[in-house]
Formats: sequence, C-alpha cells, structure tokens
Amino acid sequence: MKFPILTALAAGVLALSVSAASATTLEFDNVADCATSEVTITGGVGNEACGLGFSPNGTSALVRSTIPNSADSFWTATFSTLMENVSVDLGDNGSDADRLFLSAFDAANTLLETVTLDISSSSVTMHTLTLLSTNIASITFGTTGELGLGGIYADNLSFTQVAAIPLPAGGLLLLGGLAGLIAARRRPA
Repeated sequence: MKFPILTALAAGVLALSVSAASATTLEFDNVADCATSEVTITGGVGNEACGLGFSPNGTSALVRSTIPNSADSFWTATFSTLMENVSVDLGDNGSDADRLFLSAFDAANTLLETVTLDISSSSVTMHTLTLLSTNIASITFGTTGELGLGGIYADNLSFTQVAAIPLPAGGLLLLGGLAGLIAARRRPA
C-alpha cells in the first residue's frame, strides 16, 4: 500500500513545482502586444492606444503624442485575471518636463496604489515605475501633463499573475493531507 502514498507525494511535489508564478513582459515590438490573452491596452485620452515609435533608448515602444486640448497622455491596461507586482518603463525625448505615473486598481475599480516620478525637460531616458500590490485588475500609466505637453513613451510592461493558492499554503495543505492519509492507514479498523 506504500505505492499510492508515494504516488500522491510525487504528484503533490510536481504540482507545487509548476505552480510558481512567473512574470510576463510585453516589449511592444508590434501592435499585437496591445491585445493578448492576459491583457488589453487602450488609450486614455485620444485614440492612439497602440501607436509604436522608438523610445529614448532606441527600442520599439508605445508612444502618445500631445493630444489636442489636453496635456494628459496615458494608457489603461485591463488584465484577464488578477495580477501583482506590475512595472512599466516610461520616458521622453527631452522636449519638456513630465510627471510620469503608474496606478493600480482592483476589480471594483478602487485605487490600490499610485507611484509618480517627475522628470526634467533634459531627461532623455526611460524610467521604471513599479507597484508591489496584489489583486490588480487594471492599471493606468503615462503622464498627467501637469508639468509639460504630454508626449510620452512606454515600454516593457511586466506583470505577474496572482497564484490561486500561495506556495507556502499549498505546501502546508499537501503535507497535512498526506499526514491524514498516513494516520488513517495506521489506525486499526
């Protein structure tokens, strides 16, 4: 009767080893990155959601130009499942100052967290903004335009899917179940 218990133990170890979450990164090398099975990206103000250009570091990136009657320039990413640990690279080609931002929202569209970074008019680089929240259903990212004209680049959007059962809890559940099986087997009938 040892074989079924060993089989159950091996299956549990295998299940734990493949359930670890890994990050997905969209590099915006083509327009298809704006609509995947995990995320859909739309424009905030204006209709340039998936315009591609070259970022200050020379790689392909999303680009938003100045929008008439608004200096805001941002995108919204809506995830198909809950995510955590989201980051994005934002930057400009140094024509104006910008206030970069990344905001996360839960499924009820309640703000979870926001991070901002002010860059000067001489900034010709990309800056990584990161949020370490959990249960993220959507994010907005870009520039508020409070400091400049609103043209902005976005690249390397990274996110991690929330694990259904956190690994430490999954391991405890497995060990508890196996201990119960062994105890039940050793009990006289």
